[in-house]
Amino acid sequence: MVCAAGGPSLWHRQYFRCAVATVVYVSTALVGAAIFYAIEGAGELESARAFQAQKQAQFDYIEQYLRQAPDPHLATNFTALVSDLQRYAESNQVAPNPDALNWTFGGSLFFALTIMTTIGYGTFAPYTPAGRAMVIVYGMFALAISGVCVAVLTSGFDAAFCWLAKQSTRLGFLSKEGKESWRYHRSIFYGAIFIIFWLACSGIFVASERDQDWSFFIAFYYSFVTFTTIGFGDYAINYSDTGRGLILFLLLTLLGLIVFAKAVTEVASMLQSTFAFLGEEVVGVVIRNDASGPVAGSKTASTNELDRVEYA
Repeated sequence: MVCAAGGPSLWHRQYFRCAVATVVYVSTALVGAAIFYAIEGAGELESARAFQAQKQAQFDYIEQYLRQAPDPHLATNFTALVSDLQRYAESNQVAPNPDALNWTFGGSLFFALTIMTTIGYGTFAPYTPAGRAMVIVYGMFALAISGVCVAVLTSGFDAAFCWLAKQSTRLGFLSKEGKESWRYHRSIFYGAIFIIFWLACSGIFVASERDQDWSFFIAFYYSFVTFTTIGFGDYAINYSDTGRGLILFLLLTLLGLIVFAKAVTEVASMLQSTFAFLGEEVVGVVIRNDASGPVAGSKTASTNELDRVEYA
């Protein structure tokens, strides 16, 4: 990172670009949420109601049969079994529930953000052909827009630390690209920022996901899987329409992607410089050894002379 010289107008333009990028990013996510909500939302609600009605009818029929059976424990055991199966189905989102739908506006926004960030948890996916087709169409545009916005925001992230470097001589290594030793300082600095951000987000997710009873380790694991865009999908935030979890997810994920990308870039630059230096040192040693050659009168020279005599 090289800090460009410039007056207040340069910094104002940089911050204005960041603000525009943030608005465009959020607007793209909201447009995607509206599209997927319109396509998938109504059908899911009808399917959920039909499933619940069918399940209740089957439960009533079997319960009536068991009450006529001679063993009184059958009805109790069957009721417990149905309850366990219902909890399993809802936890894996196999059986839709009208009170816990995926394709609410909040769920649709969550899904659009997983496309834009390429996280792709897989907690739920479109089940209609139109929804699957829209993933392709929306994904091509949203990924391009997201890439540009993240690049602009990362540039603003750099500009903010350049400003700090100008305010404090202790942070001068953030702007002095010419000194090779500063690479190590920058990689450690940005790596530490990412770890601090990672720990802070873990604590925030523990507080925001109290209804899911997340431990700090689960939140720590979820943050890593999210910021690195691995996105296994075994854990996900509560994406209901209350908005609290979604706002945190949008802000923290966007910041996490920027901080993680910056930390990886600096560490990769440091490793590349280190490997290049080690490679130059190895090549230099080999060249010096070849240039020096065997010394006259040495054991090596004598051995070579005897070999020539022997095979002459």
